[in-house]
Amino acid sequence: MAADTGSRYPLLVASRLVQFCPRSAGIAAGSLFCVALFRGLSPRTPPLDCRKQMARPRKLPSSPIPTWACRIRAVREKLRLNQLQFGRKLRCSSITISRWERGLQKPGADRLIAMGKMVGRSSGWYFWRMAGVRENDVRRMLQT
Repeated sequence: MAADTGSRYPLLVASRLVQFCPRSAGIAAGSLFCVALFRGLSPRTPPLDCRKQMARPRKLPSSPIPTWACRIRAVREKLRLNQLQFGRKLRCSSITISRWERGLQKPGADRLIAMGKMVGRSSGWYFWRMAGVRENDVRRMLQT
């Protein structure tokens, strides 16, 4: 019934020859329906040839989480806040907090300074240094 003609696969469906795109280009939507009817599958089930070509989820390499990301999470947990509440205090979204905690994105200087203020002087210096604030600069500003 179906003959292999290189990269195209013609099918005879209901006394009509239907041809669809080559494997590399995928399957046209109209032809997918015909192929499904021909094989006795529901139209939403992709044909077997198409299943092999579907993209598989990418596995990201596991890399160590940076120290600053662990510190941000520790601050949030110390304050007993979820990501949404923490984000509201810092005026950013919970998605942004998640990216920071996973080490995908570094917080801006204004957010780092705000986190330093949240945790207090002793632990806050870690975040203030990350933001580029130096102890000498602060002392000089306090003296004037």
